[in-house]
Amino acid sequence: MRKHRDLIAVLKSNQMRITPARRLLVQYVLDNQSRQLSLNEIQDFMVKHMAGIDRSSIYRNIETLKSLDIIQELKVPKIGKRFQYVFDQK
Repeated sequence: MRKHRDLIAVLKSNQMRITPARRLLVQYVLDNQSRQLSLNEIQDFMVKHMAGIDRSSIYRNIETLKSLDIIQELKVPKIGKRFQYVFDQK
């Protein structure tokens, strides 16, 4: 199982800036590895812990994690998009 610092190292090795929002999102994803998270759940968490962050910033960070195969996007019928941690499953 990967730890927060391992995923931060992956971001750094891909020349990604380690912003406070990105660090918080990585930790949230790791804390909820066994769940499929909705964009609203992620947004609620981020807004609660980081005042002033907007939805587009959250979505860009999610896209970054998707591009690095840390999370994947699932399209669940009748429910919508969900995001799931997959980095250790490679």
